[in-house]
Amino acid sequence: MNVEQRSINGKIKMIALDVPSLPQNAWSKEIQKFVDLESKLDEMLLDKYFNLASSTLEGLTQEQKESITQRPELDEEAFNF
Repeated sequence: MNVEQRSINGKIKMIALDVPSLPQNAWSKEIQKFVDLESKLDEMLLDKYFNLASSTLEGLTQEQKESITQRPELDEEAFNF
């Protein structure tokens, strides 16, 4: 089932009846161990990503860093191919 909601004022209130949910012990102990690793793996991945991103700026002047990291101004035509 697909649901699309749009808010006029930035707030949405949704009431749903009989929403499906997982049982208390949805996964085996082995699978649960993998599920529990999610936040640790996310943290490790983000650390590596941020280290890689910051290493690309090493050796550059402040002016070069500002030029590279400046957010571009795009208009609505920017993604028309």
